[in-house]
Amino acid sequence: MKVAIIGGLDIGKLAWDLKRAFEKYLGWEVVNIAWEKTYLDAPGTIDILVSEPPTQFRLGGLQRAMLAMQDQDFFILRWLGQEQMAQLGLFQLLRRNNFCIKLHGTEGRIGLWLYWFYPLLQMDPFIVTSFDYSLYESVRRMGLRNACHIGHALHLDTDFPQPNPNPEYVTVVHAPTDRSKKDTDYFLDVMKRVEERNAKVKTLLIEGKSREECLKLKATANITFDQATSHLGIGTFGRSALEGMALSQPVIAQTNAWSMSLYPDLADILVQTDRLHLQESIESLVNNPDRVKELGAKSRAFVENHFSAPVTARRWKFLIEHIMST
Repeated sequence: MKVAIIGGLDIGKLAWDLKRAFEKYLGWEVVNIAWEKTYLDAPGTIDILVSEPPTQFRLGGLQRAMLAMQDQDFFILRWLGQEQMAQLGLFQLLRRNNFCIKLHGTEGRIGLWLYWFYPLLQMDPFIVTSFDYSLYESVRRMGLRNACHIGHALHLDTDFPQPNPNPEYVTVVHAPTDRSKKDTDYFLDVMKRVEERNAKVKTLLIEGKSREECLKLKATANITFDQATSHLGIGTFGRSALEGMALSQPVIAQTNAWSMSLYPDLADILVQTDRLHLQESIESLVNNPDRVKELGAKSRAFVENHFSAPVTARRWKFLIEHIMST
């Protein structure tokens, strides 16, 4: 099986992680094509960078991408606009049974992707969501019947450092990609009050770091704060929460009942909160090291069961075979 994963960006190696899962656990040939890269992408994680200009001895990224796509059995599209798809010649290559659209994060909730992929929607494609089930809920509310949820592929055996928190302190880490969507400023204000009441509590804010740097820093913490965005009506947990769980940390987040109902074991793991109760939620952990340890172990088991790379690869295999058989 030859698969092309194509997107405008590969933020934090999401497509690269999926490519490695396909190659390692399914034996598929996969090419990761991205229009551009960001500081979150490690060197060597994008096979073909479309924006790369040609040189005297090498074709440009666009030409290499177009050649690579001629020999693919299946396409996974993510973060890609109509103009970009036209330049790549995708509209001539796609059929109902050889592609799907993969969504994660805010673009799936605000509906911008509907404009990006509008010419393809007449083929009634499968929409695949990752992270939490609330994104799947958002897609289904738009009236699209072919929506399914497959969690992100976490390579737990290779990508995550051993936890090594400072035994002298209880460190609460927060690594936002967008402060406004993660309640960062509010969290920092709350943490000031928590630190005033407990001298052994420290705040670790991570911004502008590559994923590898971010994980090394996160491994020094005890607790992850993801978000408390009930005022935005999102009610979800994201990549930062999953990374905290993979590092055996309790995670504090505001999550809606839909997500909780579809992950039954999450109710015993995630520390539910909102803006009004954020300080209480944090202090319930920093003052109880035994509970931190217990929830950390449950968190690790949760991502192993739902978001590990072999589990994700098997679910994708079933879906792609189903799509190709229709």
